Amino acid sequence: MTIKKSRFITCLTVLLAFVLYLYAESILVCGKCGYEISERSNFCGHCGAPVAVTDTAHALPDGNSEIETSAAQAGKTQSDDDIVNKVVRQAFDEDIATARKYAQTGHPLQSLAPLQNARALAAVAGSANFPADAVNNLTKSITDIHASSTSTLITCPRCNGDRRIPLKKEIQGLQGETTSIQTEVVRCPKCSGAGQIRRTMTPGELAVILEKGRKAYREKNLLAGNFRIGEAWIPNELVEKIDIHQKARLSKLTALPCRDCHGFGKQACRQCNGTGMIRCTAPGCVDGMVKPEPPPTVTGAGRQQVQRIESPTRRLSEPCQVCKGTAEVACSGCNGTSSVICSRCKGTGMPPNCRRCRSEGIVECRKCRGTGIDRDGASCPDCAGEGLELCKTCGGSGYD
Repeated sequence: MTIKKSRFITCLTVLLAFVLYLYAESILVCGKCGYEISERSNFCGHCGAPVAVTDTAHALPDGNSEIETSAAQAGKTQSDDDIVNKVVRQAFDEDIATARKYAQTGHPLQSLAPLQNARALAAVAGSANFPADAVNNLTKSITDIHASSTSTLITCPRCNGDRRIPLKKEIQGLQGETTSIQTEVVRCPKCSGAGQIRRTMTPGELAVILEKGRKAYREKNLLAGNFRIGEAWIPNELVEKIDIHQKARLSKLTALPCRDCHGFGKQACRQCNGTGMIRCTAPGCVDGMVKPEPPPTVTGAGRQQVQRIESPTRRLSEPCQVCKGTAEVACSGCNGTSSVICSRCKGTGMPPNCRRCRSEGIVECRKCRGTGIDRDGASCPDCAGEGLELCKTCGGSGYD
């Protein structure tokens, strides 16, 4: 081996050792932002997050590592974001447990208040803490409750809960006399033998149930010392750690619905009292049976006398061809659906949009006129320097 070749190999060896040194110095990755940091640094040069120095400093952190773990190892306090996420998660879990309790011990509609509050908390916390599926599942649960819990069972007015009714027919004799007889006992055609029928609840009935749930949830949060933003309830630890936009979103997602339909977009039809059926008014229909017509009157010789002589038989009442013996037909006011579109909200379930804030829930701060500072150059005390405040007309909900 020549001297020239030996020197070249030596240079390559030194260069390789230097590259490996640089690589070893840079493979430590920040658990918060993902940037590479030096092994000898206790803080990330990109985001400033504290870094725990351990014997396995070169190992990449796993995807589930918590920032507060690194902060505790480095002897530092948690950031505001960490505190917010932890408190929101606890409040979310508590709301879900409360909703389950209300649904089990009372009416399912009473669980709407904590469910809506939980959805608002999840939406404000963002997808980084709550997957989109969590918010979507909550929305689906609320929609299902709206669809399945707005009706109630009442005693069937046709059979009075007996499930069966006596079938009566009228027999008309040759001389025109009418006799009513009971031929058999059949299953009630109105309730199909259930003894009960389903009826859409009136706005007054819905209001009583919903207010009971809201009252219980309100009292629970007052006893816990939570803070109220519109109709939303949050722990006191979050009040100073969320901005004005998050507060407005909380208020908007928990806003009170239309006062006429209570958020359902429909009301019980008054024409049929929410049953979807009305009494059959077909000519001659009495309780689903049509009485036979009287025989022709004999006034002398002619066609009438011939007709009576040709058919001197008894005639029985028959089921009505219109209602098929049920004595009821679909209500024309609601087409048999038992409910009609709310005239106040036009089916949206919510009040009109606030005209002052244009449904944004926030407006320019009156004191600082949106600058965020007062006349002395200090942070505005009314808006905490944000230049915005919740709309006082709608309370931040965006609805009148």
